[in-house]
Amino acid sequence: MKNLYLGVILCMLSTVVFSQENAYSSFDVSLNNSIKLNRFLINPAFSYAREVAPSINLANKRQWVKFEDAPVLYFLNYQGRLSNESRFGIGVYSQSTGLLKNNGGLLNYSLNVPMEDEKNLTFGVNVYFSSSNLDKNRAITETTEPLFNELSATSLISVKPGLNLRLNNFDIGIAANNIISYNLSSSEAVQENNSSSFSGHLMYTKEISSFYNILDGSNFSTMIQLENRKDGTAISGNLLIDQRDLGWLEAGYNTSKGVNAGIGAAISKKFFIGYSYNLAISNSLFFGSSHEFSLSYSFTDYDDSYNFRDRAQKIREKTAAKRANKETPKTDKASSEADKADKDQARKDRIEELRIQREAAKQAREDKINAAKEAADAKANAQKENNVEVEENNQAEKDRLAKEAAEKEQAEKDRLAIEAANSQAEKDRLAKEAAEKAQAEKDRLAREAAEKAQAEKDRLAREAAERAQAEKDRLAREAQAEKDRLAIEAANSQAEKDRLAKEAAEKAQAEKDRLAKEAAEKAQAEKDRLAREAAERAQAEKDRLAREAQAEKDRLAIEAANSQAEKDRLAKEAAERAQAEKDRLAKEAAERAQAEKDRLAREAAEKAQAEKDRLAKEAAEKAQAEKDRLAKEAAEKAQAEKDRLAKEAAEKAQAEKDRLAKDAAERAQAEKDRLAKEAAEKAQA
Repeated sequence: MKNLYLGVILCMLSTVVFSQENAYSSFDVSLNNSIKLNRFLINPAFSYAREVAPSINLANKRQWVKFEDAPVLYFLNYQGRLSNESRFGIGVYSQSTGLLKNNGGLLNYSLNVPMEDEKNLTFGVNVYFSSSNLDKNRAITETTEPLFNELSATSLISVKPGLNLRLNNFDIGIAANNIISYNLSSSEAVQENNSSSFSGHLMYTKEISSFYNILDGSNFSTMIQLENRKDGTAISGNLLIDQRDLGWLEAGYNTSKGVNAGIGAAISKKFFIGYSYNLAISNSLFFGSSHEFSLSYSFTDYDDSYNFRDRAQKIREKTAAKRANKETPKTDKASSEADKADKDQARKDRIEELRIQREAAKQAREDKINAAKEAADAKANAQKENNVEVEENNQAEKDRLAKEAAEKEQAEKDRLAIEAANSQAEKDRLAKEAAEKAQAEKDRLAREAAEKAQAEKDRLAREAAERAQAEKDRLAREAQAEKDRLAIEAANSQAEKDRLAKEAAEKAQAEKDRLAKEAAEKAQAEKDRLAREAAERAQAEKDRLAREAQAEKDRLAIEAANSQAEKDRLAKEAAERAQAEKDRLAKEAAERAQAEKDRLAREAAEKAQAEKDRLAKEAAEKAQAEKDRLAKEAAEKAQAEKDRLAKEAAEKAQAEKDRLAKDAAERAQAEKDRLAKEAAEKAQA
């Protein structure tokens, strides 16, 4: 029943949208309730602000999953770099809502203006292209619908500019959504664009740390957004904790789209997967929740992608680490903490011993050089006092001593080089052990984080299932209550209809009886009148015949007193004629009375039928008026439901936009903090 109801509403919505002149469906991918991914949908300047790496993002959103033909969205985009101070983005999308199809794409460009310290001013613009049409093959109608034959695709271009000011950890910006819209199908600008709006945001981002160093290097972001639309003003807030090596957690609330929660996991250093759940708190009794799935891949960071020396050094370090791993067997990651502590202490002792040996060798080398210089000076003074021959001998001895000192110095250099090589090997071994220990610790933390994330995911799934079941039961109860209410209204309407029909039938029967009674009374009166007239005529005729018979009798008596037989014959004939005339007159009177009675009966029946038809017509008109009233009320309810659906869709789109902006900001901050941490570690090393 609910699926049928939703299908009817979506069909009505599609028909209304495309039955108007210059009808269109503007760009609305409904992914703007997050500040982790696709933040540039909230504000075009976010493709530069706090973005640290080019990326490819794929998103799939399913709304109102309990119903057939509910809205479904697919969105794919790439964000990249044009120069040190400019970014761009390109994307395509496909969206379906019942019979309505909306396909298109977008282009994004942002330009940054550097300021002093940690301040930046960024300008951006999004250009959207969308094509809207109806999928006629999915329409199910009993007869051919002429409206579908008149519909055609509508193409639209919209522009959304925006700017963002970054002040250390704060971001402040404004944007104008669909401020310019041009209908390519009608080659004219859209005059009344209900999807245009203005929005402003305030975002705060900071690096955080936590107990056991699980969230070290993570970013905490929060954003408040205010959007002013033609149908009202919406306020939203979002929170995001993003750990680049593990994943992210987010939550948010929008006054028009409800609450949302999301979780993401890092499958590798570059590949991420995420899930988001949205529940509309207002007007959620009918449509329920929405689900969003996302895949993201990040390339080399912007700051490192053009630094070829750093990239070459990283490649050399990775190659040396792989070679060392092949030459040295891997240590047991499951060794005890005591063994690790002993190894660390041994390494520290070995390093301290090598340092002492290097200092002792350096001191011995300096002592030998000083002694050689002193001996050479003493011999030189002695040679001055001797003769030329002694002087030559002393010169030879000096040369020999200098040669010996040079040889000893060279031998000491060779020994120190060997010790330095050994020290470098020990250093490499210690570095390898430290890397293995760090890797083991990282794996342990990753396992713990994965276990915690899985536990949190299971808890959220259980809670979502419980909420979904409770919502399902509540919707079932409300649907049953609504069904009962409609049944009661239908029963009341049928009872009213039966009462009106019964009253009309009773009135018609009463009128028919009254007319029949009047007709019977008139017929009886006419019959009595005709009978009286016939009796009077018969009596008059009888009297006349009697007088004539008496006259004839008298004449016959006078003329033929002796013809008794003739007299009797004449009397008999006269009596027969009188009886025949009397019978004829009575028959004619009866026939006239019957004809009058039939005429009055026909007139009464015709009047009764006319009255019955009039009452039936009045009852039909009343029933039609009642039907029109009920249809009008149903249309008004459908219109109200349509407005509520449109409002919920807009609220969900805004909430999704906010979430994407928050995700992107947190990811940018996380990348920035990671780069700062790496730079600090390099400087410390």
